[in-house]
Amino acid sequence: MSWVQEEIIKAIHVYVDGIADKLKYDKTIMGKVVSINGGSAVVEVNGSNQTCRVKAGVDVVAGDVVLVKVPNNNKNHKYIDGKLL
Repeated sequence: MSWVQEEIIKAIHVYVDGIADKLKYDKTIMGKVVSINGGSAVVEVNGSNQTCRVKAGVDVVAGDVVLVKVPNNNKNHKYIDGKLL
């Protein structure tokens, strides 16, 4: 690949990384439950703690590794969808 092609690809990566949070797509991330607060839980994701709702029928306890769904990339609607055994 030539230098020009590499620079074009780098520019595209920078642009896409900058708008990734604005794109509307469902996202699934993994995290670890830190604590439970009624119908929500504090989950550690990539070193930061985030509060997530818990899907009905999913029983989680502190220390569980969980799958967190972020519908339409809207962080205000994230919820724990399940846990890994």
